[in-house]
Amino acid sequence: MFQEDEETAKAEAGRTRPGLTMFMDGSRLDSGATRYAVAWQKGQSWVGVKNHMGYNQEAYDAEWAALARALEEAAKRQMVPEWVTIFTDAQAAIRCMASENPSPGQKYAILERRHIEALQRARPSIS
Repeated sequence: MFQEDEETAKAEAGRTRPGLTMFMDGSRLDSGATRYAVAWQKGQSWVGVKNHMGYNQEAYDAEWAALARALEEAAKRQMVPEWVTIFTDAQAAIRCMASENPSPGQKYAILERRHIEALQRARPSIS
């Protein structure tokens, strides 16, 4: 788990790296609506997915769902990359994914672990 100041984070995000690099974020608006987006570069263009999750969830739910979706998108590629890098500020989602203890985001953590397992089956040397 890394924490960096804003300038260092911007420089790191802009660095070219091997494999698939994704950016994700989830949020809850003042209206109570939750949503997330996941984006990655395909050639010279940016592509991605976004999802409106409704009004009965929290920002954490959107972050957890975004991380699960990013891993799903990586796992369903025809050619699984050797490296997958996901930029996120969702430290709670990362901790939840790494733990098997019950938590509010447990359903997303289970999905995340399944996608990681699929990635590892497709490419055992994945990082």
